[in-house]
Amino acid sequence: MSQEFSIVRAKAAVMIYEDKTKKWIPSMGMNGFANVHIYQHTVNNSFRIVGRLIQDHSVVINASLVKGLRYNVATPTFHQWRDQRQVYGLNFANKAEAEEFSKQAQNALDQLASGQAIPPPQVAGNMQKQQATMDEIDKKAKEAEEMREREMAARRERDDEIRRREEEQRRLEVEAEKKKQEELQQQRDAEERDRRERIERERLEREKQVRSRDLEDRFLYLDDGHAVAIFI
Repeated sequence: MSQEFSIVRAKAAVMIYEDKTKKWIPSMGMNGFANVHIYQHTVNNSFRIVGRLIQDHSVVINASLVKGLRYNVATPTFHQWRDQRQVYGLNFANKAEAEEFSKQAQNALDQLASGQAIPPPQVAGNMQKQQATMDEIDKKAKEAEEMREREMAARRERDDEIRRREEEQRRLEVEAEKKKQEELQQQRDAEERDRRERIERERLEREKQVRSRDLEDRFLYLDDGHAVAIFI
């Protein structure tokens, strides 16, 4: 049977402080939340913080809590501490988990300072209680995430439907404008044909009148009304 028990678990993003850039960066270069535990070894009364990514269970932290270590609650949801190698940070998913994790971390440090360990049965009982609580939190978080995903899917579907309607409206407007322009062009073409036909009729009429006058000029009308052709 394992002699190491989880006394608390919380959902947090594990960060490390990079001295070169003076910035917090994801531990192991892996973004995302991890299930972070404080494990207690009940024989030698040692403690370590271990975190595995929820996505693929990759280990992103495995750091010992040692006597004299200072666990700093920088903000209600961001805690940090330093060991001989690294400065670690935990960005918790919520305040309640952060408070419980901080409480258990401080209890562990107090035990290390005093040299008094919690008896194994009590540790096991705490572990089972914490496990049940965290399982319920995970269940609710999973349900909430599934609800958010459904809401996002419904929102995307609504947005797609609105976009399709807008595109259809724009298509209809373009077709209506195109039809309107075609009708206007047909009207202009018809007016141009009428104008040309009118000009042609007027030209023919003028030519007819000219020919008629020329013909009249070739006859000499006498007093009795008889016409005599004049040849020049």
